Amino acid sequence: MRVVWMLANSDDAPYFRWFATHAQKEQKLSISFIFLTAKPPKMVEYAQNMGLKCHWIKYDYNKRKRGMISSFFKVRRLLKLIQPDVVHTHLFDDSLIGLTAAFTLGIQKRIITKGDTSFHYFFAPKWQFFDRLNNTLATDIVAISEESKGFILHQEKADKSKVVRIHHGMPSDDFKAVSKQKVTSFKKEFNLKDKIVVGTIARFIEWKGYAHILKIAQLAKEKKLDMLFLWTGSGPEKKAFAEKIKANNLDEYIKITPRIERDQIPAFMQCYDVYLHAAQFEPFGLVIAEAMFSKLPIVSTQTGAAKDGIIPGENGYFFDAQNASDALEYILTSVENKQAFGAKSKQLAKEKFSIEHMYEQHINLYYC
Repeated sequence: MRVVWMLANSDDAPYFRWFATHAQKEQKLSISFIFLTAKPPKMVEYAQNMGLKCHWIKYDYNKRKRGMISSFFKVRRLLKLIQPDVVHTHLFDDSLIGLTAAFTLGIQKRIITKGDTSFHYFFAPKWQFFDRLNNTLATDIVAISEESKGFILHQEKADKSKVVRIHHGMPSDDFKAVSKQKVTSFKKEFNLKDKIVVGTIARFIEWKGYAHILKIAQLAKEKKLDMLFLWTGSGPEKKAFAEKIKANNLDEYIKITPRIERDQIPAFMQCYDVYLHAAQFEPFGLVIAEAMFSKLPIVSTQTGAAKDGIIPGENGYFFDAQNASDALEYILTSVENKQAFGAKSKQLAKEKFSIEHMYEQHINLYYC
């Protein structure tokens, strides 16, 4: 079966690599990739090294309307050449372009994974019409969490018969082969000895909830706890949060790290005692699954993969983003039960978020 995966505006999607690697082992699919980005993405080299066909179309998000029109014709020509049985898109821009092109060519299986569910609802309402258009053009709609599925059904009014929930998956082996030397190096670099380390990896944007975590850190300071909040990410509000940390005299309680490469995340997470997530809405949240595979307790708002992966009192807790006191209490309780909670996290991660499970569900979708 010939399958085309499409993605726009992203330099690298780790689950693309994981899925492609697994597909190569299984030999059930012939996968081609089409990327719509301003510069050639990392995935191009990776796919080529694996012997997979990978196409790059230059696409400037800042000139979105013009770029969509020109990219539509380029994608249509590529699809006509490849003649896929399935076209599978993953974010908004590639979906509007790819699904439309596939529809005009009469490709029977057109799948959209809603990796950016709710973005337009919260931040660009005028584009919601096109979210619904994507749902109409698709023959199948993949929600990557139960929360996302509910949003697609109730807010976007998608056809219920089209919607299926398939979590993102990842290889558990990445979390077995962690370098102890690298873990020791991270602990030394960030001076983590004798501290309760609370980790968060997320973009520095409003809806990721860093403002709420800052209040939790303030409370930890008031209680004079030996606690360090380790923040990792990039984004437009990173500088502003660095200034807020300084203004609130929280330098000893919050540390923003330099960039941590994705292949070092498993080792980096071994430095945490608990993972903290405060997002307003999360279509999935790959870091939640990574933290669970890292045998960490999770304290989170009820969103995305956290909502699907946490059993309160067994591997973590849910908290109201406005309630810093509860969040801090849950962090301390989770740390006290770190070994038991961590083991449960790992068990649930294997059941829910493995690449094998994701792959088989996609195979079933492609062939049905």
